[in-house]
Amino acid sequence: GGLGSPALYYLTVAGVGEIGIVDTDVVSLSNLNRQILHTETDLQRPKVESAVEKLQKLDASIRFHPMQVYLDENNAQEILTGYDLIVDCVDNDDTRYLINRWAVRLGIPLVEGGVRGLEGYILPILPGKSPCYRCVSPEKTKRESDPIPVLGGTAGAVGAMEAIVGIRMLLGQSVP
Repeated sequence: GGLGSPALYYLTVAGVGEIGIVDTDVVSLSNLNRQILHTETDLQRPKVESAVEKLQKLDASIRFHPMQVYLDENNAQEILTGYDLIVDCVDNDDTRYLINRWAVRLGIPLVEGGVRGLEGYILPILPGKSPCYRCVSPEKTKRESDPIPVLGGTAGAVGAMEAIVGIRMLLGQSVP
């Protein structure tokens, strides 16, 4: 998506050796203003296929694991186990809480990010060492409809920052 495209791009060009990508959706025209890995020629293609195709051209040595599934309670443990870092680029609270819960259970560092209109946030989570997403946001956020849709540049900036924070976490550096 809008956060995942730049996050994946920058994690790839930084040389992160193995990257799992989970998304059940296909590319639609409304995605193109913020999902920079996709173009009009990708319309109706699975996002994971389109993304991997572009990312492999940036660094063919990276091992990508595209998963065209919806992440849920039944498959989260299997999908997330074995990774050194999770970068959460989802657009709904239910999946955020699910990812947070499994990251904490599995002890996997997590970079949580989100955008709304012209604003965004990043939350680095180190299980057992920092507050988790549910600690910071114990209940789903009640949102009114946004008068301003997500600006592509906002999603791009937050996704790029998620990649930077994630790389710092992988390197064992402190994160703000």
